[in-house]
Amino acid sequence: MKLLKITLATLGGLVLLGFLGIAAFCFLINPNDFKGPISQQVYKLTGRSLRIDGDLHWSFYPALGITVNQLALDNAPGFGATPFATVGKANISVKLLPLFKKHIETKTIDISDVQLNLIRNAKGQTNWDDLKSRLGASAKPTTVTSKSIIAAPAAIATNENSFALEIPSMKVENASLSWQDQMAQQKATLQIVDFSSDTMNLMGRAFPIMLNLRFSSTKPAVAGDLFFNGTFVLDAKQDIYSIKKLMATSHVTGPMFPNHQISAALNAQATANLNKQQIIFSQFDWDINGLKTSNRLTMTYLNKHLSYQGTSSLLPGNVNQWLNTMGITLLANSPKTLSRVSAEMEFAGTDHALTMSKLKADLDGATLTGNINLLDFQKKVATFDLAMNRLNLNDGGVFSATSAAKTPDVATRNTVRPERPTNFTAATSAAPSTPTSTSKNSFSYLRDINLKGHLAIDELMFNDVKAQNVVTDITAASGLVTLGPSTANLYGGHYTGNIRFDVSGNTPGIQLQQRLDAVSIHPLLKDLHSSNTLTTLFGALNGPANLSIQLTSKGSDNATFTKNLNGAIQFSLENGSIEGVNLNHVLNMAVAILKPNAALVNDSGKATSFASLKGSLTINQGIMQPSPVTLASPLFSVHGNGSIDLNTSRVDYTLQLTTLGDTIPVIKQLENLLGGSIPIRISGTLDHLKVGTDEKAIFSITKEKIKDNIGKSLNGLKALFR
Repeated sequence: MKLLKITLATLGGLVLLGFLGIAAFCFLINPNDFKGPISQQVYKLTGRSLRIDGDLHWSFYPALGITVNQLALDNAPGFGATPFATVGKANISVKLLPLFKKHIETKTIDISDVQLNLIRNAKGQTNWDDLKSRLGASAKPTTVTSKSIIAAPAAIATNENSFALEIPSMKVENASLSWQDQMAQQKATLQIVDFSSDTMNLMGRAFPIMLNLRFSSTKPAVAGDLFFNGTFVLDAKQDIYSIKKLMATSHVTGPMFPNHQISAALNAQATANLNKQQIIFSQFDWDINGLKTSNRLTMTYLNKHLSYQGTSSLLPGNVNQWLNTMGITLLANSPKTLSRVSAEMEFAGTDHALTMSKLKADLDGATLTGNINLLDFQKKVATFDLAMNRLNLNDGGVFSATSAAKTPDVATRNTVRPERPTNFTAATSAAPSTPTSTSKNSFSYLRDINLKGHLAIDELMFNDVKAQNVVTDITAASGLVTLGPSTANLYGGHYTGNIRFDVSGNTPGIQLQQRLDAVSIHPLLKDLHSSNTLTTLFGALNGPANLSIQLTSKGSDNATFTKNLNGAIQFSLENGSIEGVNLNHVLNMAVAILKPNAALVNDSGKATSFASLKGSLTINQGIMQPSPVTLASPLFSVHGNGSIDLNTSRVDYTLQLTTLGDTIPVIKQLENLLGGSIPIRISGTLDHLKVGTDEKAIFSITKEKIKDNIGKSLNGLKALFR
């Protein structure tokens, strides 16, 4: 018992002596006496002077701590007198007794008025190059990537022999970073206005973090702020790190943004399990200028391979209005276009591929469904299978809902839609527009794309042209882009076609094959609202038409494309009419030549009915050479010959009108007088056609009176065809 008392007394004395020694050290030794040695050691390590203008204070119990004031580290030589870094005040203390339990528990960390000045001069040298050479000479560089963040074990992870870390209070105020790039003539600042956290630890207990910062830059000219707060759970022993209830907002201004500003908000929750090499975002919701998304994501990095999967939703909103806030205006410029949009999908991918499945989008009442597969990012290989109930491309709009027709259900659509083509190499789609001037590399991006897809649209409207049950395949490989085989129901008939674009070389080319069967040609061309060669040639026709088009060309500008145009067009109509042209009236005018005021044929109405109309057009180097065109009616027949030069738009065409039988003897007399038929001359340009007669031929074989009568009568014929 006496020995125990002596032992306890001895230990108590040693503890008391230790505390007395610490107290004597604190009171008898002035920490400011260490300013010189500290500055010398810093100079030895960095080659720069450290000035400590304020007082140093320290404490040893109940916490080991130090407080420093007014520190400044000189800049590198040649970078001016402004210090590289300054610290107004820093107070760091660690509780003493927990250290004996291998538990690091700070009492407080308070830092304020910090300034770091980074500079790159006009020669590309930075004011920290010398620090890298001195401090990092023996250090091996480490490349940090998004994969390594997931894959690398936590550097601060604990084990049985390491210290546990806890920071009851941490606060940073007015900490700024300044960046000046003399090479790029750029300046930028980043200021931490306020940063605070309570009970920060690595032992799995939740703690809050709040950050408020501001930033600005001259190139680009932007300024803004960022505020976020959230709850963190960091378990270094289990290698599990979580963010709960993270809320962040940012507002940025600058001339580069539409309306000179943009706002964003983020709500997120995430957990990183480094043992499983996995990060799970159970919530990742964005709001950018009012456009809101909701996302879920799981990322895994195993055996040096990244994989991810999740869901993404675009919440219902007015995309048109949002695009206006982003400085983007739709071609239609209609407030109704994309005014009601929502979308959702599932996705899964790796570091080289991405699959988007169960895609469903509501675009102004039009529904888009299907799948998109990006099979190889590097090789640009992709497939897709998409379906829409309605697509309205009218007036440059995208998905505006102008059709009042009820969308058929899936079963109905499957029964009325034409059978899906089974190959990707046969016949084609709508006539291409002539390309404008194009540089040699304008289509270079298409040469690397490998695409194979399928698209089905129940209702399609383009430039007021309406089609139903549209089905097409789209492929691209080695610079060959094919649209087709395509099929559609079109104006009471059927359409099939194929278009192939060849951009494998410097000059783009096209191969076009199209066919219309029993299509009502007049309402089709009327709805087309287009002025081109086809509408000029066929716009007056009415009736069920059969049309076959096969064209090829190449060129990087309009003139070259037209000059290289080759191919053939074949057409036929049965039991149709020519709107706006009354050939019966032509017969009556012909009769009036020999027998004035006589009308032998009923010429009421503004159209010419016919039993059949057949013809073909051959195009060689931009010159259209129609083969004989035949028109048959109960009273007469018409044959035509001539040429149309698409390079100059010049037309030189003659129609020969011949009556059938001897039902109108007086007309037969005129026909015989003129050589067996009545000639009708078509000339001018495609934009301004002129219709008349070959007066020289007629006048050379008629008398003066007949010549005068013919001139008067055919003047009316000219007015008829204008």
